[in-house]
Amino acid sequence: MPNFPLNRKLSGYTNSPPRLDDFEKSPIRFEYEVLIEEYRVLRSELNQHLSNQQQINSYALALMTGLVAIAQLLGSNDGYQTFLSSFRPIILLLSILFSSFALMYVRHAMMIAYIGGYTTNVIRPKIELALGVLLQCCGNRGYTTNVIRPKIERILTQTTGNDLQVLEWDEIQVQQRYFRFSYALIEYVLSVAQYSITIIPSITLIIIFWFSKPSHERFTSLEIILFALSILALVSVLISLFFAGRLYARGLPFADGQDEEN
Repeated sequence: MPNFPLNRKLSGYTNSPPRLDDFEKSPIRFEYEVLIEEYRVLRSELNQHLSNQQQINSYALALMTGLVAIAQLLGSNDGYQTFLSSFRPIILLLSILFSSFALMYVRHAMMIAYIGGYTTNVIRPKIELALGVLLQCCGNRGYTTNVIRPKIERILTQTTGNDLQVLEWDEIQVQQRYFRFSYALIEYVLSVAQYSITIIPSITLIIIFWFSKPSHERFTSLEIILFALSILALVSVLISLFFAGRLYARGLPFADGQDEEN
């Protein structure tokens, strides 16, 4: 169980130690019950975003494997060129599809950063304050000790399956960023690889489309429109990655250079 600050002032209380009756009658009791429920919802939402990212990568890998298999089946260079000249618009549609996968992946990453920043900077201080009052006044008495406190401790200390403990989000990020450089480096490489699964195929397909056009032919109107859309989609992915990185950095605890409170 983490060490929660017990010396912060709480609205409705004086500097003297609060009593159990005061806590049970105070709005802080209902606040903390709402916060606990919000933690449950956020943890479920966070896991859902992580699961969706894995599904997107699986779809992209399956599609990429299928494209490689088709290229192998074409065999000779003549068959490859014939296929490209016949299905050039489909190549651009596939590029747009990979870019769409990348945009969805970035969106989930941004939501994870939002949830992490919100739980760290907004909810956690409130629940620490409520827990500080609870631990001061509960003692060995009644409903608070037998029902509320075990529930809180169970939520804060137990992990089932792949559940990510939202309360430990900031500790995880601080540990990765400050104390384990090698782990952070590996995490960075893995993140680049995950984004590459969708971005590199999109860029490759655009290049293949551009060089597959015979020199004596012109692009059709459909090809020009799809080419512009594929470039726009790819640029949107790169811009989204930039802003997602900034958002993730701001969501990290102590990103403003403040020291950890202990």
